[in-house]
Amino acid sequence: MTLPHFPVELWHHIFAFACTDGGPTGSALALVSRYIHECAKPFKLHSVALHGTRQAAAFVDALERTPASQAGVRHLFISS
Repeated sequence: MTLPHFPVELWHHIFAFACTDGGPTGSALALVSRYIHECAKPFKLHSVALHGTRQAAAFVDALERTPASQAGVRHLFISS
């Protein structure tokens, strides 16, 4: 079975909804195909949870290496 070739904008709407559960659904969808993986890249950091200063520092390092088009954090949870 092949995936229908919807416009990228439609896939973006799908990923915006899929990434509201903390990540498992969006991550699973990104594994479907290379095309879907590319469509999912802007949503990779949609929801982020950081626990402690070590994770926060690692996140800052990762964010600095991430292209601006893929660094759209919508939900950020920080705890000590």
